Amino acid sequence: MAASPTTPYTILVADVSPALLESGYSRESGKTAPNANSDYLNSAPNNSLHCRAVAAKYEDITNPCVLSWSNLSYAVKGDKTPKNPEGKKTILDKVSGRCAPGELTAIMGPSGSGKTTLVDLLADRISSGDVSGAIELNGEPRVTKTFRAVTSYVAQEDSLLGSFTVLETMRMAAKLSLPNSVSSAEIEARVDAVVDE
Repeated sequence: MAASPTTPYTILVADVSPALLESGYSRESGKTAPNANSDYLNSAPNNSLHCRAVAAKYEDITNPCVLSWSNLSYAVKGDKTPKNPEGKKTILDKVSGRCAPGELTAIMGPSGSGKTTLVDLLADRISSGDVSGAIELNGEPRVTKTFRAVTSYVAQEDSLLGSFTVLETMRMAAKLSLPNSVSSAEIEARVDAVVDE
């Protein structure tokens, strides 16, 4: 399905309801973003004014959403050594960036560089370890309950059977993920609708 100019495709976040956001930029809430002049657009990507300016740029999209992070660091417990008396292993060190509507964001790096850890932190899927820095949604601090209500997370790896066709794989995934109250006929209809797209 091709993306239309009014469809916000953003890593982690899309189609956010102002009622769920509780704060931040949206046309419906009456809050306006600052003018998107060159000062804002040339500022650091983690600047909340910049994020609001980016959101203003997409005002034709219903409920645009900008996810930004600044100086994000993450450390876990490790072995105490003379070189590391605190026993902490730094996984991410002062990482900054943003994802905005209408943009495709790719996180690239070698194996073990922290790509999955970064996405897990942004998706609020890590509850242990030491996290510092800021994660903002439309320039406002991320609220866990609200964020989880308006986002989805797709796992890095799916277990797929090589002997299944695409259609069989989709049927199996639908049967495993949909509640028991959904009939077999409804499952088939949903799978067929996805295939037709």
